[in-house]
Amino acid sequence: MVSKLTKSPPAPALKKGSLRKAVGGVINYSGGIIDRLMGRLISRKLVVWAAATLALCNGMLTSSDWVAVSLVYIGSQAAVDLAAKWKGA
Repeated sequence: MVSKLTKSPPAPALKKGSLRKAVGGVINYSGGIIDRLMGRLISRKLVVWAAATLALCNGMLTSSDWVAVSLVYIGSQAAVDLAAKWKGA
């Protein structure tokens, strides 16, 4: 037996800003919850370096790739420190 498909009524139009108001308590639009926690606890560069180290230990990354990730981490951290020192001086 085949049932007849009926059209559902159209969804009500959202007022401007109503979605932001509804979701605003859960997600901050300046960044996600995980980003805010990670920003407070540890830097993303360090997380990438730690993930590369774990991948190296598990044989998922070659030593030369790990060295490249480490050099990028050290170089970018040095640039951040230099910029902070220059801005503060």
